Amino acid sequence: MTFTKLIREPLLHFALVGLFLFAVYGWTQPELHSDERVVHITSSEVDWLRNTWERQRQRPPDEQELRGLLSDYLREKLLAREALALGLDEDDIIVRRRLAQKMEFLVRDTAGLAEPTAEELQSYYQANASKYTQPARLSLTHVYYKHESDAVAARSELGTTGVVPEGDAIMIECEFTDADAQGIAAVFGPDFSAAVASLDVETWAGPVASGYGYHLVHIHQRTAAQPAEFDEVRDAVMEDWYRTQQDDANRRYLADLMDAYTVIVDEDVKPVMGPLA
Repeated sequence: MTFTKLIREPLLHFALVGLFLFAVYGWTQPELHSDERVVHITSSEVDWLRNTWERQRQRPPDEQELRGLLSDYLREKLLAREALALGLDEDDIIVRRRLAQKMEFLVRDTAGLAEPTAEELQSYYQANASKYTQPARLSLTHVYYKHESDAVAARSELGTTGVVPEGDAIMIECEFTDADAQGIAAVFGPDFSAAVASLDVETWAGPVASGYGYHLVHIHQRTAAQPAEFDEVRDAVMEDWYRTQQDDANRRYLADLMDAYTVIVDEDVKPVMGPLA
């Protein structure tokens, strides 16, 4: 067949048109030219890198620092994309937890929380007043004895003479002023803290056991727990309010995901897992 006849051949025309259409379609369809092999650095990502740096360092990055940030970011994207392509993320508990954590952070960042009004903050404070209660406080003096028998003998002598016998040496202050239960527990242990909380004021009591030994204890003053004034804890209330709103946003987002996905649980797993929330 001559060249002139070949170019007039209808089958050749059909094949060429088909190849042309296939090439155009492949170029315009992302899945056919393998988007997973394309890494795109956008201006919004550059802004994100710059803003993140500025929040951490309290200044914008200079030209060299920004170039380094972009270089590291590109390296991470390339390595992460290749790791996904190789399936390295499959059955990796660390990757799964990190991705879930990032999604929670993303939901919090995009929750669009506005600053609460004064009324909303007051309402939250009143609904959670127990969280902002000033703890009960004690002022006390203690005398330490290494052995319980010595402490018992000292208590008996105190009852007879009204004078507290000298105790054993210990590297702890003998007097505590305006200390709360947590502070006392940090020094003597929780059992000691709980025991002195119920002692009468202005009288010697004991022996009271601690992690060190035994003590005779004199409570000078006890201040009952009382609600903190709103102005004293406003910053803490604001922080708790934001955390509550962010947690609510996470729960709503997870509920939406549960609706969007079909969750299948094996029959032998259901009794362990319980009803899906």
